[in-house]
Amino acid sequence: MKKILTVFVAALLLTACGNSKEQQDLKQVLTEKFKDDSDLKDYKLKPEDIAECVVANISEEAPPVPGDPKRVRYFEAFTKFASVKSPSDLEKAVKEYQDVFGGIKETYAAANNVTDFIMSCMGMAIEKATPDGKAPPEEKAQPEEMAPPEEKAAPKQ
Repeated sequence: MKKILTVFVAALLLTACGNSKEQQDLKQVLTEKFKDDSDLKDYKLKPEDIAECVVANISEEAPPVPGDPKRVRYFEAFTKFASVKSPSDLEKAVKEYQDVFGGIKETYAAANNVTDFIMSCMGMAIEKATPDGKAPPEEKAQPEEMAPPEEKAAPKQ
């Protein structure tokens, strides 16, 4: 009996410690989404790092028991929210996963959290990349570039 209990506890701990397939799928979708992001390129940030941060934030609010069907659907929902291409796609995803979050309103709030998590993670990463708060050197605008368009066009006397 002790051997069975030990094996069961060990298996439970192994599944709890690792990232689930659903978490890995979410990270992959987010990484692909971030690959062409100009802010990440400007600050030389890795899409994988931002995706990992977003997945960690989403995981904090996930149902706690690994293997729980609710947890699986929770990550599937966020993967779908992160991959929508249009408002109609979002509407379909919200309707599909409303049972996970308790209703339409709550599901829209969860979908909006994806954007909040992305912005938060990007902000933290940019802060780390530029501790002095300045833009990357190649992005500094010249004084002439900062002038309003009408001042640029006016000839100097």
